[in-house]
Amino acid sequence: MLHSRPSYSLILILTVLSFQNCSKVRFSKLAPAAEIVQASQAPPRDCQNLKSGETLFQQITDILEEPVACPYSGSKTARYHVEQKYICQDSFLSPLQEKRKGQYIDTIGTCSGPNLNAAFQNPNVDVGYANQLIWSSQNLSSLSFSCNNGESGSLALNGSRAVVANQDTKCTLVGRTVLGESILRDVEFQVFCGTGTYKVNGRCQAFSCQSYVDLAGGGLDIPARTSAGICYYKKIFNAIPYSASAGAFFSQVIAADHTMASLSAEPHIMGSSDLNVIMRGERKVKLSGSANTTSPILVDNFFLIDLGGPTKSFVYGTADSAYKNGNLITYNGVDLVVQSGGFAWGTATVNALDVSSGFQTLNQSFKFKAWALDCGAFAQVSDVYVVFE
Repeated sequence: MLHSRPSYSLILILTVLSFQNCSKVRFSKLAPAAEIVQASQAPPRDCQNLKSGETLFQQITDILEEPVACPYSGSKTARYHVEQKYICQDSFLSPLQEKRKGQYIDTIGTCSGPNLNAAFQNPNVDVGYANQLIWSSQNLSSLSFSCNNGESGSLALNGSRAVVANQDTKCTLVGRTVLGESILRDVEFQVFCGTGTYKVNGRCQAFSCQSYVDLAGGGLDIPARTSAGICYYKKIFNAIPYSASAGAFFSQVIAADHTMASLSAEPHIMGSSDLNVIMRGERKVKLSGSANTTSPILVDNFFLIDLGGPTKSFVYGTADSAYKNGNLITYNGVDLVVQSGGFAWGTATVNALDVSSGFQTLNQSFKFKAWALDCGAFAQVSDVYVVFE
């Protein structure tokens, strides 16, 4: 029986015609600015349950990137898988040229939104001084401010300005964007009212002592000033009349030697005090000869006050207390300047001595140590009180 042979020329012609009739490239459902950043198709698969001529979309390894609009500034890109369309032919899936956006992967990059930073240069400032308000912004179209002290107005988008410290001050900065959004920042500072005043609702008021209260015990918890005008005191030294030097030597101090035996020596201790102090508000602090600040004090030769170690110590006394460079004594290896405080040579009587500069720490416990010290030969000291006005 004769068998017909296939026409290979016919198969070749059909194959050529098949490629000539391919449809044009299509990529459905993609944003105009989308970009395929990876191009390697998945290999053909068997048709499985598809019939010949049926199609489906399959995820391939291409990745689609689409730009994401930032309302203000910055750059973001969303990434998606890509799906390719396949057709079942001769039991195998053959890729067509149509692709579409597939499952979301992630977003890379960042958009910068509106931002406003602001702060006062100093969180605490003496009343009457100016404090610098400093600010910077991003993606704002306008900026304004208002403060509880009455100051207000428009601001440049970046800059600084002085704000008068006449009370505890809070300012609110309001920035607006081109899209109509608002961004707010609150900044504030506290004022130190200083001598003769106290603070009421953030404002400084005149203060005077109406009464003096003895602080019993070893701790000094000093209330803040109030309209009641209560002031406080604590006796720290008992008087020693003019007499020959005596008593223990203070080994932590080197001062002048008034016995003339040498240029320097350890002074005698005439009195000492060691207290824990908490200042609840600003006070004027004085060393006085009485429970108020009307009585003078007397010392031969000097007071040493320690508020936290040698580097936080002060010396008040007669100029001839110093043994070094004409104005220095040494305390625990640290040279301290002898502040005359109105004292003359030898023994002197002066009005109450203002030591407020050493009591600026508020609401924290610290040590208050004090000594009345004698450089030898003769000694004398009055009653001494520490008074908190």
